[in-house]
Amino acid sequence: MPNLKPMNTLEKPIVNKLLKAAGSLFLKHGIRRVSVEEICQEAGVSKMTFYRHFRNKDDMALMTLGQFFDERMEKIEAILGSRLPFEEKIRRIVDLKMEGLKGTSNEMVREVLTDRESVAGKFLGELQARQTRKVRELYVGFQKNGDIRKDIKVDLIMYLIENLWNAFSDKKLLENYSDKAQLLEELSQAVYYGILPVKGKRLGLKPGHK
Repeated sequence: MPNLKPMNTLEKPIVNKLLKAAGSLFLKHGIRRVSVEEICQEAGVSKMTFYRHFRNKDDMALMTLGQFFDERMEKIEAILGSRLPFEEKIRRIVDLKMEGLKGTSNEMVREVLTDRESVAGKFLGELQARQTRKVRELYVGFQKNGDIRKDIKVDLIMYLIENLWNAFSDKKLLENYSDKAQLLEELSQAVYYGILPVKGKRLGLKPGHK
C-alpha cells in the first residue's frame, strides 16, 4: 500500500478542492495526461499550495482513487446487506457500476482498470483484493440461502466478477459497443444471470438502458 499522508489532511478545505479538481480531470483525460499545473489551474491554487499537501501527482491520484473506491464499497456493502431480493441487489450494483463509468474517459479506464502495471493500477488491484474478501463472505451466505446456484463455486463467481474489467482493454470487442456502459451491462447480465437459480428471471433494465 502506498505511503499516503494522514487522512486528517482531508479535513482542510483546500485539500478537498484540489482532490475535486484532480478527480474531474483524471476522469476526463486519465492520470498520466494531467499535469500538476492543470490541477492547480482547475482548483484555482498555486503549485506551492499543492506541494504543501501532496508530495506529487501520484500521491494525489492514489488518494483520489482511495476515496472513490471506499465510497463505492460502502454503497455495495449497504446494497448486499439490505433486505432487498437478491436479484434487486444485483440490479442496483450493476446500475452503481454503470454510473461510475459515466463521464470516464477510455484513457482512464485503460490506465486504472486494465493496466495493472501502472502505479494507479497496482493500487486499485490492492483495493479490489480487499473488496473481494469482503464480498466473498456475503456471497457464501447468499449461496447457502439459495439466492445463488449451489453448483457453481463462489471462487469462480468472484473470479468472473473481478475480471469483467479486462474486456475494456479489448479494442476489437469495444468496437461492437456504442459506449462502455452498454458493454458493462451485457457483461453483468451474462455473469449475474448465470449464477441465479434456474427459476430466476433475466435482470430487468432501467428505463433508458439500451
